[in-house]
Amino acid sequence: MPVVCAFVPAYKIAVARLDDPASAERPLIVADRLERGHVLAVDAGAYEFGARCGMTLVQALIIASIEPWVISTPLGGPVVPDV
Repeated sequence: MPVVCAFVPAYKIAVARLDDPASAERPLIVADRLERGHVLAVDAGAYEFGARCGMTLVQALIIASIEPWVISTPLGGPVVPDV
């Protein structure tokens, strides 16, 4: 029985961009939830500004300190927070 394994780099980022194609122009952070959330994935733009996976969402937003941010949660669509 053949087994196939596919590696999709930045899978969570790609799925979040499906919900909002306009977010391709902005840095993107995928968090598990908006309040007291943790960063699950960041795109190259957010990484350049200092956001990293595993940070709390507050840490990532403070360190990167650029706007507008698009935060995508797994259960909901993209959210642009007021920072």
